[in-house]
Amino acid sequence: MGSSGVGLQRALLNLEQVWDMTNAVPTIRDRPDARPLRVRGGTVEFKNVTFAYRTRVSKRNGHMSVDEDEDEPKPILRDLTFTVPGGTTLAIVGPVRVDPERLDTLSLSPHLYSFSYAQRYHVWLQSGSGKSTVLKLLCRYYDLDSGQICVDGMPIDSVTQSSLLATIGVVPQDTVLFSDTVRANIAYGAPYESVITQGDIQRAIREAQLEAFVASQPDGLDSDVGERGLQLSGGERQRVAIARTVLKGTTTTAASIEA
Repeated sequence: MGSSGVGLQRALLNLEQVWDMTNAVPTIRDRPDARPLRVRGGTVEFKNVTFAYRTRVSKRNGHMSVDEDEDEPKPILRDLTFTVPGGTTLAIVGPVRVDPERLDTLSLSPHLYSFSYAQRYHVWLQSGSGKSTVLKLLCRYYDLDSGQICVDGMPIDSVTQSSLLATIGVVPQDTVLFSDTVRANIAYGAPYESVITQGDIQRAIREAQLEAFVASQPDGLDSDVGERGLQLSGGERQRVAIARTVLKGTTTTAASIEA
């Protein structure tokens, strides 16, 4: 009885937190004149972007709360400027390594360095220097302190958030998988109310380089991934997330990958 009571209390607390989240008022909203994003080539531009986190999350009496930080916020990004043309790749990794002879003309803030060769851009940054923040700002999870982020020349704060997020596919470090088959976990990435075929799933598997993994499973695509995907390695879980993104058919893919 005692353990049941504790479990019930936890369930009620979790339910209360769910209600708090559903009743929360978003701080990032569409402007009254916001337009749908029209993607042509998929060029992403950061123009003199400066940003600092001004809130902190704390837990009080079992409740999560978001408060204004009393200390002077320290900018995570300062005057960050770069352009990623459509069809190219930008890799932001750490720690810092500088090779002045290969320094490219890509313009970044003073403490950042960039190199380019072929059609890929590589930026080396230290841990905690804002790599994940760049991804969050591209998705407009936060508004900027100054500067501008554009997709095909359209500032992201001038377009609807739904149209912006529909063009971006995110591959997180910690991929969430469900206790279901490989097929079902990949199909989860399909747009709402869309109709997908076996050919669509096979294309996503091929582009995510999951073919060898699927072939090694006793039941192929119908193999169970286990609770939270624990029967898969970290790399295999991320490849499932990449396949989801391919199935979503986004123009821009943002990945946060832990080496």
